[in-house]
Amino acid sequence: MRCLALADGLAVRGWQCTFGCNATAADVAPGLARHLVGIADDSGHPPLHNGDLQWDLAVVDHYGLDGAYESCLRAHCERIMVIDDLHNRSHDCDVLLDQTPGRQIADYQPLVPGHCRLLLGSAYALLRPEFAIARTAASDARGEARGVRRIFVAFGATDPFNLTRKALEGIALSGVDADVDVVLGQAAPHLDDVRERAERLPVRATVHVAPNNFVSLMATADIAFGAPGSMSWERCCLGIPSVVVAFAANQVEIAGALERVGAAIHLGWHEAVGSRQFAEVLVGLAGDTKTLIRMATAAVKVSDGRGVQRVVEVLAP
Repeated sequence: MRCLALADGLAVRGWQCTFGCNATAADVAPGLARHLVGIADDSGHPPLHNGDLQWDLAVVDHYGLDGAYESCLRAHCERIMVIDDLHNRSHDCDVLLDQTPGRQIADYQPLVPGHCRLLLGSAYALLRPEFAIARTAASDARGEARGVRRIFVAFGATDPFNLTRKALEGIALSGVDADVDVVLGQAAPHLDDVRERAERLPVRATVHVAPNNFVSLMATADIAFGAPGSMSWERCCLGIPSVVVAFAANQVEIAGALERVGAAIHLGWHEAVGSRQFAEVLVGLAGDTKTLIRMATAAVKVSDGRGVQRVVEVLAP
C-alpha cells in the first residue's frame, strides 16, 4: 500500500509505474490495477525487466531482498530506491526511505553506499492524499471530551492471526458501549469467522470488506485497534489514539517508537495477547478522557500526511 501511494504520487507527475509482485497481490491491494503489473517468477523475486524496457527508477520494498538483488537491477535502471524499516541488511541503492519515528542516520550509514540519500522519519510516511484532506476535521473532533463512542478495528488486509477476533471479544468483555467498524480485505482468511463474531457482539458492529470509504470510516473513530505497520501513519495523520499488537518483525520497533511518543499503547507480541488485554486497555481509556486527548495530540504530530509529496520532490523535482 505504501508503494501504491508513491506510484500514485509519481503518476501525477506523469510517470508510468509498473509493479513487480506475486500473483495474489492484486487481491490484497486492488488499487494496483491503476498501474501496469508484472508477476514475480517462481523464485518469488519480482521481474528484473519487461522486454527491452529500461526504468528511470526502481523501488524495492521487500524484507527478503538486499544489496545482492539490488545490484542486479543496476543494468536495468538509472536509480534505485529502497524502502525498509529493519536496518538489518546491506543495500545497493541511491535513496533509502525508513518511516520509523526517531530513526537515525547511524542506523543505516554502514549498510548503504556513501552517495545514498537517506529519507528518515515519519515526515516521509507514504500516505494517500485523502488522509491529509481529512486530517484537520478528524483531529479537531477528537480534541473534544467525547470519550469512546466509535472503535475502528483493522489489523491489515489479511490479518493472518485473526487478531480482529481477539479485539472483538475484548470489546464484548469490556462492556464499553460504542459502535465498531471492522475493516478486512476480501482475501482475509478469517473473514467468515470475524463476520460471525461481529454479529454476536453486544454492541453495533459492522464488517467492511475493502471499503471505498476507508478514510472516512477511520476518521470517525475515537480509538483504533490495529497492527503497528503502514496503517500506523494513517491513524496518526488523523490523530487517532491506537492500541497495537505486533505480529511481524518490522512492527516491533515501530510499536515501541509510537509508544515512546505517546501516540499508541503496545500490548505486545500477538501470541501473548488475548481478548482480556484488549478489554482492560479499552476500559481504562474509555474512562480517561485526558489520556485520549493526550494520545490524539501526540499522534497527529507524527505524520501530517504529506510524505508522498516530500519523497516525490526528491525523486522527481
